Amino acid sequence: MYQLESALSENRFNAEFNRLLIQIDHFSEILRKEDSESPIEHALLHDKPVTYKKITLPIGPVLIMGSSNFPLAYSTLGGDTVSAFAAKCPVIVKAHPYHLATSSFISDLIEKAMSTAQIPDWFYSHIIDFKDHRHVAFLIKHSSIKALGFTGSQKVGKHLINLASTRKDPIPIFAEMGSLNPVVIDFDIDQTLVDSISKQLVVSVNSDAGQFCTKPGVIFIPNNHQGKQIKAKFHSEWKKEPFFYMLHPN
Repeated sequence: MYQLESALSENRFNAEFNRLLIQIDHFSEILRKEDSESPIEHALLHDKPVTYKKITLPIGPVLIMGSSNFPLAYSTLGGDTVSAFAAKCPVIVKAHPYHLATSSFISDLIEKAMSTAQIPDWFYSHIIDFKDHRHVAFLIKHSSIKALGFTGSQKVGKHLINLASTRKDPIPIFAEMGSLNPVVIDFDIDQTLVDSISKQLVVSVNSDAGQFCTKPGVIFIPNNHQGKQIKAKFHSEWKKEPFFYMLHPN
């Protein structure tokens, strides 16, 4: 289903799936550590001994926006959701429209796990929004929502931030938005590295049809012999690259 909806490869699925499991294991370890340890500290206040205990408190319901280019690691049960669960915060996930079936399938697994663990139904919700995003707009402004998790474009991210800014009570917005990553090629680069650098740049730019937030966006190449070689090699390697389907129809 992941591959059918996203046009991403099986290798990409395996990599993202393993990353998802690592994220879940990481936060479950944090929870076990919190449950087993009671950090109590001692201090002096006005020359009198005071004992206090550090505890973590959930901030309340968190709204998570499914990411288009990471149907697993940054979506329904991605890092945002898992970290909110670990903080004991109820979660509302808004499925991304371009991988609804994958999101719904994972949502069913979450609900089964919650039932097994006897976690109340209200602790997790999965919603599918209309094209005008009225559900999301309503939830972001709702006083019950205490944080927002978003991974996506700058355009949508800024729109969500603007919506949240109209609230009477400000909330934290954990947003990873679009980026333009600079890569700088050193002026005195070793001649033997010209071919490998050119090929690596092409692979990095084209990975999963260029839908990685870490891909090079601006490449600074020195205006010397090696720089001209890298530029020529880059273009020749680029022409060998196969075409990919993009995640978004437009």
